[in-house]
Amino acid sequence: KVWPHLFELRYTVQLLDQGIKLSLKVMNVGTNPFTFTGCFHTYFRFEDTTKISLHGFQNTKFIDKADGRKEKIQEGMVNISSEAKRSAKDANLKHDFVDRIYLDSPNSFEFKIEDQETASKTLYSIKQSNSWKDTTVYNPWLGDKQGPSYPDFDDDGYKYTICCEPTLSKVNQVTLESGEDWDGSQEIL
Repeated sequence: KVWPHLFELRYTVQLLDQGIKLSLKVMNVGTNPFTFTGCFHTYFRFEDTTKISLHGFQNTKFIDKADGRKEKIQEGMVNISSEAKRSAKDANLKHDFVDRIYLDSPNSFEFKIEDQETASKTLYSIKQSNSWKDTTVYNPWLGDKQGPSYPDFDDDGYKYTICCEPTLSKVNQVTLESGEDWDGSQEIL
């Protein structure tokens, strides 16, 4: 079924001196209001996700989609391997994975590598516009999006890929009246 509203969508990629900026603009060009959600599906590649942590989400409420969409609070940094185990244990799942929507999330955060050789080193600094109210963090680890039914994600992709995307969830969906627009951006430095 085609979406029954008239709209324009503009996606812009801008190369910066030390990074990239992704921007999205949604415009209601029809006569009726509409409500929408959205996200960028920004995937980051690393040599080893077990050494990666995401800093900046401490004390942020999130929906744990791996644990029946329960609301929880992030304690400390987000380390994918330990958080995958936590979600699986909480939900009594056979396999681990991380699929979370951080609600009313911070607008800036960092991916850091944590190991004995480098101590703690920032790999990416991420800044999102205030219009992106939420942030999704996803990694299939061993429990999600594997096998022939998911050909767009390698079976071992969890070892080197983390999705961290600006999000407008159903909790913070946006309604645009006729003639209104919405802008959102993410900078990766």
